[in-house]
Amino acid sequence: APSLRYKYLHSISRLKKKDNRFIILVALPIFMDQSENILSVIAESLDAFQHMGDIGIPIKVHPTKSADSFKSKFSIESDNCRFINEDFFESIKTADLLVSAASTTCMEALAIGVPVAIIGARNKILQNPIPRSIDNDYWRICYSSDELLGFIETIQKINKDDIEMNLGQIKDSYFM
Repeated sequence: APSLRYKYLHSISRLKKKDNRFIILVALPIFMDQSENILSVIAESLDAFQHMGDIGIPIKVHPTKSADSFKSKFSIESDNCRFINEDFFESIKTADLLVSAASTTCMEALAIGVPVAIIGARNKILQNPIPRSIDNDYWRICYSSDELLGFIETIQKINKDDIEMNLGQIKDSYFM
């Protein structure tokens, strides 16, 4: 009964935000090369983010890694983009989009109504944790900054209640 492990998803609900800030939660996977690829795409996107409205980018490092190992390679921290220590499940409650790769966090985010951008590397095998049966209106594989930015613009235009309603079925279909 592996899906029993995810029973907690039925008790998690998104928090209503007090502002209109669009939150892009970046969840770095355990694999360093994938984490570095994700941070490269985020770094390439930072200038464009400034022209897309009020966007916040908290970056959650995998629990087995240290943020310091990434801070020395990527100068991306600013008022809008920072590494966080908060619990993933507390952070995802206010997120408007999850950016990650090869992680169960992708399915967990979809299950609670958060769209997902999976960052893929063109020269590696893609590890997509999302089944083909899930409508890809709310998730996308992005190989570049341009693809990520396009998906963000798409998600920003969709009514949040519609997203939660449509993705809410995932919780019942894939998790006990």
